[in-house]
Amino acid sequence: MKEWLSKKLGEGLELALLTRDKLEEYARKAAAEARLTGQEAQKFIEEMKEKAEKARTDLQERIDEGVKKAIDSAGLVRKEELEALTKRVEELEKKLKKTTTRKKKSTTTRKSTKTAKKEEQE
Repeated sequence: MKEWLSKKLGEGLELALLTRDKLEEYARKAAAEARLTGQEAQKFIEEMKEKAEKARTDLQERIDEGVKKAIDSAGLVRKEELEALTKRVEELEKKLKKTTTRKKKSTTTRKSTKTAKKEEQE
């Protein structure tokens, strides 16, 4: 029974999808049916928990990679990329506004100086 459960749960997806409580319940039943000692049963339960956690991590990595590939192939932009571009555009707009404001002041000053010289000449 222990081997069957270990093999069955070791198949990955089933192990990854089991809740901790269900996993412990199955492991305890298997340990009892296999007539494992308390120490052996505890070791078996811990092994199953570790395998379940690894299966969950592996599954999450596969899902993340699949989603990333789907996004890339669809030509979509990730949120982080969009935020970085938005920030860059805002910074460029601020610089442009400052430059435009300086040019307007400079042009206004030049016009005032020319107007004043004209008036002096008249």
